[in-house]
Amino acid sequence: AKGDASGAETRLKRLLTQEPAGELASQAHYQLGLIYRKVGRSADADRETRAFQQLREAKAALPSP
Repeated sequence: AKGDASGAETRLKRLLTQEPAGELASQAHYQLGLIYRKVGRSADADRETRAFQQLREAKAALPSP
């Protein structure tokens, strides 16, 4: 349902257990950060934002094919 932060959090965390790295993981961390910020969970939002940034930096460090 639209606005179902708890359901979205559950699905995103499940995705991260299946794919802890890569583009999907990066986007999942980003979305979790937005959700946590929206519901006032600043520490969790900061943690997810850092995870998102770390994955983006790791991707940027990879050589292009």
